[in-house]
Amino acid sequence: MLAYLSQTLLYMAYRERLKGVVQAIEASDTGIAAVKQISEQAKQSETTASIGVDLRGIAKTHYEHSARLALMRWALALEVYRKRTGSYPGTLWNVSARLGWKLPKDPITGGGFLYRRRPGGYVIYSIGWNEKDDGGRNLREQRIVGATPPPQSGAGADDIALSLG
Repeated sequence: MLAYLSQTLLYMAYRERLKGVVQAIEASDTGIAAVKQISEQAKQSETTASIGVDLRGIAKTHYEHSARLALMRWALALEVYRKRTGSYPGTLWNVSARLGWKLPKDPITGGGFLYRRRPGGYVIYSIGWNEKDDGGRNLREQRIVGATPPPQSGAGADDIALSLG
């Protein structure tokens, strides 16, 4: 009975912490701000550590998926732009202005996505959690989706990118 009661209390505490994650996500303008807030909350909670829940990881996954979805919306817009004009734009601003579409910002940083044209296509990406431009490189995924990464790309490269060509 005591084990059951202990598990129930842990579950209830976990549920409350998860509510805090959702509230942080809803209240923050950027993924970076939300994850920082969740990290501070987690430091103050022994319960989170005792049940082995990575609340930061949950929030980061949410924002990474949101960034990938936003990148797909941009890819659609870039393709429509190319069909209408015959080439990809020089900047992302040209896409919004030409199509008149409201396109999403980077949910992780709250700013714009980075974009580079290259022969036959482009790379568009978020700078990710390290807040550095790694040229579309993400070492966790073991691939380079952009052109040759800039020299500052290092062990922490974590851009979230979509490329064509």
